[in-house]
Amino acid sequence: MSRVPRPGAGPTVVFLQDQPWQSMLQLSAALRRHGVRTLRVGDVRSRDERLMTRWVFDATITLHDFLDAGFLDPRIADLQCSEVDVALLAPLVADLRTPPVLAATLSHRLAHRDKLVVSTLLRAAGVPVPDTWPADDLGAALAVSGLPVVVKRRVGAGGSGVLVARDEDEVRAALGRWGPDVFLERYEAGPTHQYGAVHVGGEVVADVASRSASVRGTHGPAARVVVDQDRRVLEVGRCATGALGGTGLVNLDLQMGPHGPLVVDVNLRAWDSLVPLRGAGVDLVAPYVETLGTAHRRSPYRRSPYRRTRSRYAGSFPADVQGAVLAHRPLAALGRATVGVPRYLVWLGPGYVAHALWLVALEWRGARRPGRRSGEVSPETGGDGLACARRR
Repeated sequence: MSRVPRPGAGPTVVFLQDQPWQSMLQLSAALRRHGVRTLRVGDVRSRDERLMTRWVFDATITLHDFLDAGFLDPRIADLQCSEVDVALLAPLVADLRTPPVLAATLSHRLAHRDKLVVSTLLRAAGVPVPDTWPADDLGAALAVSGLPVVVKRRVGAGGSGVLVARDEDEVRAALGRWGPDVFLERYEAGPTHQYGAVHVGGEVVADVASRSASVRGTHGPAARVVVDQDRRVLEVGRCATGALGGTGLVNLDLQMGPHGPLVVDVNLRAWDSLVPLRGAGVDLVAPYVETLGTAHRRSPYRRSPYRRTRSRYAGSFPADVQGAVLAHRPLAALGRATVGVPRYLVWLGPGYVAHALWLVALEWRGARRPGRRSGEVSPETGGDGLACARRR
């Protein structure tokens, strides 16, 4: 089922996603507050997905329809999707009908979806990255780095396809499970930092450095971050952004090594703390809108990327409420909702808040099921932490 967008002259950002990623939903809602049209590409198979599409996006279209003719829209200014999903649009690169902006964006994303290729590119540009080895060079990797060692799929997103192997058996099991498209990386035990930026042609327009306060899962995205503007992280992030090129959003994960931060992951898309950073006085959405080639209308966001606040702490709604629900902490969930609802009403509008509260209700119902243990991850949770129940 496709909901066709209404005619309009403003730029359009395409969101290709089969599962609802929180970062994508928040960015879509924020862009709509700035007058930017958002188009979701993906199937609508359940009541929950219909509500999500209606409340958070301007329009939706199936992947088949987008590949058939939807991509011809000249208003498309950017693409937001995971490194895994972008391969679905690869045929458009060779299609002569593809608008130049979309063709250039797709080519750049496809060229930078392979983690090993990106690591090699950054190393050649002088950006500090951990040592890497091909999957068939296990002996050399263990001889140089020892254990533990990180096993990574060359293409992955949201923390999937990453394993910190503590012994050789774990390494061989991962190689057998994931096949040949993996590589080995030196393990760095230091704290995790993030770098996020808006850039044009690799030139940084606005950026932020933060560190993880909590992480979803073992190797998943940061659930909460503390903005610290670490000078070392900013320097490495700006150097990496210049090497990557392209235009739009970039997010780096860095591990602090003995000689400074090392880039361990690169995402050329929205990330979990992009919108929540507003609570810590950092606005990257307004500069991103300006890269889309439009003067955005008046919105709750300031034009300056930084604003002095009493908090450097950025948490995400409704993920923080859902976490309290899953842990059977109703008072904590109520307190976080009391803070999140009015804040996100201003930032993202009533549509996003309605959808967020719907997700919290789903988690609450799931948490009350017999046999559900405290803190257990819901089977309805997908993407980067949002409930995505598939009910007909």
